[in-house]
Amino acid sequence: MAEIILHVNSTKYEGWENISVQHSMTAYAGAFTVQTTNLSFGGRMRFFGIHNGDAVTLTYNGFKMIDGYIDSIDVSYDADKHLMTISGRDKTADLVDCSYISKDATVVLDKKAVTVSNFFAKQSVLSVISTLCNQFNIKVVATTSVQALLSEEVSKKMNGGAFVLSQGTAVSEEITMLGNAYGFLAMTIGDGKLLLTTEETLLVSGRLKTYGKLKPGESDILGNIISGSMTSDDTERYAGYIVKGQGQPVPTDFAPVSTTPVTDPKGVSEDLLIRPVRTKTILEEDLTDSGLAQKRADWEARIRAAMSRTYTYTVFGWSPFVGGEFWQINTIVHVTDTFFNIDGTFLIKDVDFSLSNNGEIATLKLVPQGSFEIRLRKIAEIKNTLDDFV
Repeated sequence: MAEIILHVNSTKYEGWENISVQHSMTAYAGAFTVQTTNLSFGGRMRFFGIHNGDAVTLTYNGFKMIDGYIDSIDVSYDADKHLMTISGRDKTADLVDCSYISKDATVVLDKKAVTVSNFFAKQSVLSVISTLCNQFNIKVVATTSVQALLSEEVSKKMNGGAFVLSQGTAVSEEITMLGNAYGFLAMTIGDGKLLLTTEETLLVSGRLKTYGKLKPGESDILGNIISGSMTSDDTERYAGYIVKGQGQPVPTDFAPVSTTPVTDPKGVSEDLLIRPVRTKTILEEDLTDSGLAQKRADWEARIRAAMSRTYTYTVFGWSPFVGGEFWQINTIVHVTDTFFNIDGTFLIKDVDFSLSNNGEIATLKLVPQGSFEIRLRKIAEIKNTLDDFV
């Protein structure tokens, strides 16, 4: 059986009756819950001197699954037993819960000096994100796939030449907004660090080709399917996507500006598997042209189709590798399932790990590859007026 250990303030605790761990591509922080009763310790409940806010790590076969802090401790009892439940999250939970503390800077706007809070200028995207995370002692790690994107100056995608945080907004929301503008995803894989990456960049091809497979009917082999389910939902899917955008005035030699015609950029994309009467008109919020409108329409059709089909599999063991690492989000797994008539690769979006009397179980939620492709968006414009900063 795998070695699962809770480390609290450098002290090791094991022998928990129930353990659950959650990792998700759509959550900035992994979470865990461990539970024990007095029956685990010869009828005598042990209070371990564990407190809210204590530093905690949870490891599986030596691999770190959670690196964070204890959020809550619940203790109860009845005539038969005492029960203690401890829950916590990765360090990155602070990015979800908290806002960045205002930093004031004096800048010149409209030829006047003004004090502005949370103002970033002439910094790279990575520098901005690192500054936000430094307040919480969180390390930022970027994969090679996004390093070029993160080296760009954050003001390049803004008309005002700088980036200003919104007061009271969670740090995770600000980072997500930057991700939408520059084309990266932010997540954690349980090590307490913020990982900046793109879809599927955690693929370890050699090992996954050998072990990263799901197949029903072979319960004696680690990682094979116990049960499976599929969700097929077309409520957000349409036969046709029509994207209309704000256009630029058409230049003419003689017509005054007030009567100058404006282009009407439009893009159309089809999904032939959906009833023809279902169409969706999308108004592009930014100035665009027909080429960009067509890209938006194609993106909507592709992503909505991908997200309309999800598969959930419960498998034996927390790891696809014998004695190795646990199942990881944002990796590719090959599924052969004759019941659903699929034989191909999928992206692991969520993993829920559990340990109980039934042993080690992992529940994987899978989506088609490409489901987390990002449609680049502009960062909100910052105007050079004093009114914007008071």
